[in-house]
Amino acid sequence: MARGKKKSITKDKKKENKKYASRSERSEENRAEFGRGARANRLLRQAFPVFINHTADRYVSARLTRRMGRIVKTDALHKRGDRDITVEPLRLLEGYNFNQAKPVKDVLYAPFDVQINRSEGIVIVDFPFFNPHTMTVGTKNSYDFILMFGITSIDFKNEEILFQESYSNFFSSNDRHTRPLQLTLKMPAGFQSPVIVLLGVEIIGEVPDTETLRQKELSALSIVRVFT
Repeated sequence: MARGKKKSITKDKKKENKKYASRSERSEENRAEFGRGARANRLLRQAFPVFINHTADRYVSARLTRRMGRIVKTDALHKRGDRDITVEPLRLLEGYNFNQAKPVKDVLYAPFDVQINRSEGIVIVDFPFFNPHTMTVGTKNSYDFILMFGITSIDFKNEEILFQESYSNFFSSNDRHTRPLQLTLKMPAGFQSPVIVLLGVEIIGEVPDTETLRQKELSALSIVRVFT
């Protein structure tokens, strides 16, 4: 009886050790892939530090790491633990809001289209018609605002970042003039790598007899298009 019990204990211990080794391996795989998602988050935020500083909520890093983690998990080319950011799934970034409480669509009502001409190296955000008074939402009182437009292409493996950014002229919410509007940025002609496009609205409220204050909680920045 004692000998049989000893065999049973040894067998159970081997099973337990095998389960522990499996869990440990899975944990290592998860940590490795989480690290790649965190790295991708860091690289994207490094491309637009000013934009993000003026618009993002305090949870932006954690939320963006989770989104990048989803992209890592779609990698069908590598085994679990070796998966990384790949090109086509980068489209999952479309619609990501750096200020979760203020998506661009809730601040900027003007219809727009994003176009890319790779042979000429041009990315355009085209507003067929734009009225500052009726097509933006900021403070209850009159306010000024600017549009933010940025593009980036990131080599996540080699940690190389190519980016361009620009601001529009200042607009006043009292401006009722409707006009077409285009924002243009350039990249190298013939550029074939993925391009991530950001569009934002920075609300700048006027405070009587004091100073102009940036209204970060009312401003918005979103990834509106990813060209792969």
